[in-house]
Amino acid sequence: MINLENKNIILTGATGGIGSSIVDTLSPLKAKLLVTGTNEKKLEELKNKHKNLIILKQDISAHEELEAFIDKCSLELGDKIDILINNAGITKDNLTIRMDKSDWNEVININLTSTFLLSKYTIKKMLKK
Repeated sequence: MINLENKNIILTGATGGIGSSIVDTLSPLKAKLLVTGTNEKKLEELKNKHKNLIILKQDISAHEELEAFIDKCSLELGDKIDILINNAGITKDNLTIRMDKSDWNEVININLTSTFLLSKYTIKKMLKK
């Protein structure tokens, strides 16, 4: 089995179905997990289920807050980030001819732009170490 002891992991979208399954998989592997999502109740439920979690509520669509968010994550993890799992995302499925441009933009902003920005700010931290 994989041993992630002494590894610090940030997981976005931890409160969704895939995210909570990732937490269930990684938690026993001895990593320090910092998980985020927008549903505070579900974050607390994860924390009660897995004692080795750090939870931070964060809306990743708030792009102007993401650099400060990664700074806070870094502090919570002892100034060391080993792994970022960009799991957060939304779906607004529709036929192309029925999809509003605002829905399209929201999907792109969360699923792509937020992932890009979180990766960018995390890589900066990783390179310093």
